[in-house]
Amino acid sequence: MKANLTAVNTALKPYGDRVKQVAVESTYNWYWFVDRLRSQGRDVRLANPAKMDQYSGLKVGDDASDAGWIAEQMRLGILPESYVYPAELRPMRDALRRRMLIVRQRTQTLLSLESLFARYALPCPKADELKGWTGVEVEGLKLDSFTRLEVESLLGVLRQQDKMASRHSGGKGQREQREADVLQVPGEVLPLLDAHTWLR
Repeated sequence: MKANLTAVNTALKPYGDRVKQVAVESTYNWYWFVDRLRSQGRDVRLANPAKMDQYSGLKVGDDASDAGWIAEQMRLGILPESYVYPAELRPMRDALRRRMLIVRQRTQTLLSLESLFARYALPCPKADELKGWTGVEVEGLKLDSFTRLEVESLLGVLRQQDKMASRHSGGKGQREQREADVLQVPGEVLPLLDAHTWLR
C-alpha cells in the first residue's frame, strides 16, 4: 500500500463500519497516518513495536504477518501502545532530539581529534581553542599532508556541528522562551535533565 491517505482509505472502504479501530506501528513516519485518520473520526492506536514480541520460532516474518499480530493483540485488548504526542508539541520534541544527536556527534568529533593527537604524541588543545584553529595552526603541526588533511576535515566538521548546536539554542531571549516551552513537553528525559542543560 502506498503511503498516502487515498490508498489507505481505499483499502479500508470495503470493510465500512466494521472497522472499529486502526493500529499502526510507531515507526519513523507515523505522524501523517495517525493525524489524518483521526481527523476522519477514526479510532487510531499507535502500537509500540519494542513491546510486541511474536513467537520466537516464527518462520515467516513480513508486513502481512506483523499486521496480523497487531490485529490479534488489538482484538484481545493487549496491544502495547505508545503515547501519541500532540501535533503542536512534536516539532519541539524533535528539535530537542536533533540537538542531542548533534551534540553527541560533536563529542565524537572531539574524541577523534584527541585520539589523532595522542597517536602522534602531540599535546591536544582544549575544545574552545580547537574551534578557533585555522590552516596556520594545522600547518604548524609536524604531520604528513594526509594526516593534516584529516585534522582539517575534523575541524571543519566540529565547527559546523558547533554552529548547528548554537542555532538550536538561539539567543538569550530565545533560550529563555524555549526553556519555558521545553518544560511543558511530557515524557522523554526531561524529568532527569532540566531545560537549562538541554539548551546549552
